[in-house]
Amino acid sequence: MTNILFDDIIDFLVEIRGQCWLEKNIGIASIHYQWDNLINKVFDIGNEHSIDLDTRKHKIRALIKT
Repeated sequence: MTNILFDDIIDFLVEIRGQCWLEKNIGIASIHYQWDNLINKVFDIGNEHSIDLDTRKHKIRALIKT
């Protein structure tokens, strides 16, 4: 059985998904109003480039624990 840890998911969301639109010079992150509010909050944090990657990961971990 393959296990995927929350930390692995958070790493992907912040380091890969949260950076891809910026690195590809798209200019803005995608918006998905149809998604659950929690998922949108996670993506908002992942896309918050005014703070470093580790802080973003910490904020997401804190959010999903509540």
